[in-house]
Amino acid sequence: MRTAADLDADQRAPRAARDLVRGMALQAGCVDERVGQAALLASELVTNAVLHGRTDRVRVELDVDALAVRVAVHDRSPERPVPHDPDPDRLYGRGLLLVDRLAEAWGIEVHPAPPDEGGGGKAVWFRVPCR
Repeated sequence: MRTAADLDADQRAPRAARDLVRGMALQAGCVDERVGQAALLASELVTNAVLHGRTDRVRVELDVDALAVRVAVHDRSPERPVPHDPDPDRLYGRGLLLVDRLAEAWGIEVHPAPPDEGGGGKAVWFRVPCR
C-alpha cells in the first residue's frame, strides 16, 4: 500500500503523520511494537521538518507491506540534518538519534532547486520491518 499526505507545517502535523502511519501499518499486519516504532519515527521526522524545514507544507510518503514500513518526509530545506548527542537538560534534539537507533535503514535525499524556483529541498526517509 502506498499513500502520501501534504500536511500544514504546524503543531498538528506530527500527530497526523503518526495516525497515518499507525493506521496503514496495522492494516498491513505489522506487529504492534513495529507500528509504534514507525509512528514515533514519522512523528520525529515531521517535527524536524516543521521546525527546520523552511516550509509551509510537509509531504509524508508512506509505503507499507507485510515486510516493512517506509516513510519519507519532504521539506523545502536543502540542509542535511545530522544526528548529534543531545543536551541532557533539553527536551528536544533526539529525533534523528531515535531514527538512527530504531530504523532498519534511513537516509537523506537532497533535491536541487530548478533554476527558476526559489528552493529545492530534501526527503529524510526510514524503513522499519513489520515483524
